[in-house]
Amino acid sequence: MGACRNATLDCSCFCKIWSSPAAETAIARFLSAILLPSPSTKAKLPSSSYTRRQYLRLVRACFCSLSVTLLTHDPAMLHSARVTNRGLTTEILANLRGMGSARGLHHLRNAVCRDRGVLSVKMARFAVNEAGFDIPVPITPEEAERSGQKPYGDGGVEDDGTRKPKVYTHGPCACRLGAQFVVSCENSQRSPSELASDALSILRLSGFVVLENLIPAQNVRPLEQEAARFLDERQDGIVPQPLRAGRTEGHLPYASPWASSWLLKNSIVLEVAARYLDNHLAAGRTQDEQQLALVQWLTEGAHLDWFRRPEVGPKPGPLLDSPPSGCSDVGTAHDRGPFFGRISLIKTPPGSPGQKRHRDISHGPGAQLTIQTPLTPLLANNGPLAYIPGSHCANTPGYEVVANPPLGSVVVYDSFSEHRGIENHGSRDRYAIYYYLETRGVFSGYTDTHFGAEVGNHMRAFRAQVDPDLRRWVDRRKLESSQ
Repeated sequence: MGACRNATLDCSCFCKIWSSPAAETAIARFLSAILLPSPSTKAKLPSSSYTRRQYLRLVRACFCSLSVTLLTHDPAMLHSARVTNRGLTTEILANLRGMGSARGLHHLRNAVCRDRGVLSVKMARFAVNEAGFDIPVPITPEEAERSGQKPYGDGGVEDDGTRKPKVYTHGPCACRLGAQFVVSCENSQRSPSELASDALSILRLSGFVVLENLIPAQNVRPLEQEAARFLDERQDGIVPQPLRAGRTEGHLPYASPWASSWLLKNSIVLEVAARYLDNHLAAGRTQDEQQLALVQWLTEGAHLDWFRRPEVGPKPGPLLDSPPSGCSDVGTAHDRGPFFGRISLIKTPPGSPGQKRHRDISHGPGAQLTIQTPLTPLLANNGPLAYIPGSHCANTPGYEVVANPPLGSVVVYDSFSEHRGIENHGSRDRYAIYYYLETRGVFSGYTDTHFGAEVGNHMRAFRAQVDPDLRRWVDRRKLESSQ
């Protein structure tokens, strides 16, 4: 659920445009050129047999895939009849080359705005770190309201005009298809490791898994009131921030009940994370290097195990030794595998709109897991999350799965999976805890002081509690792999 607004690649955008192998090759060549221009690489458009309308659709697909929809209130305008000026189209294509830099985004925004003033664009303020990622610059709510800026806006992929059918995991609308994404943990005759294996299989295939009744509901139920109190009362050194689509997010303090072992150190969750998180692409690499590698990953089949290759492991150098601001500094330059990242609480008030489909990170699958623990009983329409199964590996089944399990359940999802928050049509706030297990260097845009001056200390205290248990699972997996 992070504030990430950086480039992400999703070949599903292109599957809707062309489906032939030749077209896929042309698109891959085109993306490689515009993402990482170099003296030896010149951008080449696909075959001239494609029509100008297809070029425009490619431009829009690139906009969606690279999350540039943040730049406009109506990204669909980019392929509408009103954008017919050949010079503007040429300028948009030219500026795609500079999309990895603030300068390129600036020129691209100006090109769009000059089209007879049809779009009104208000950008949040950003800084650029050493790896080339844009970092949101925190501003006060008062300043945001005066300027009309939303510091953590609703970025994501625009829908193609049709609503995806919903499949529900629980409730009156639950079906057999939805049950395929659920592992029942209550009163199971299977061992925790067997349940972890079941969960891992679903996670690898779908990008998310619902662990039904993983923890006692009576432990979770009192936390909803505690969550409301935390966000409503002023906290020393902790400042909640607005999130996409009317939500509010705040980093939790290292204190009871949030630091409870039953909440953070479930053996099934830790084992799944230790066996799943193998992507170290972000460790020591710039944004441009990561983008080029993702293009290669897509063109070679978009398989999870691709990230286990030695050549895409951690890259030695200053970015690995000291990850830039906004990039995860978990572990050390010599460590591999996951560590505890951070923990936050998100409130979805009544009347909150649905989010756009988005990904929380841009480094590919297997780099970060988000663990959602709902504190409010989830219904079909009170703000649960909906996922596109397989989207972490660039698959699009044509429907979304709404995870609305009973209280005491946990949803584990790859942060690279495409997902969104559903509208809250209920009459009460919806609260949920999210904590993150991740590899070193993962960019989320969050800094130690993003949610207040004291958040860094709380974050490190959570890590000191969880990491020893998590790393034991990592070491166990290494030992098993070496045998």
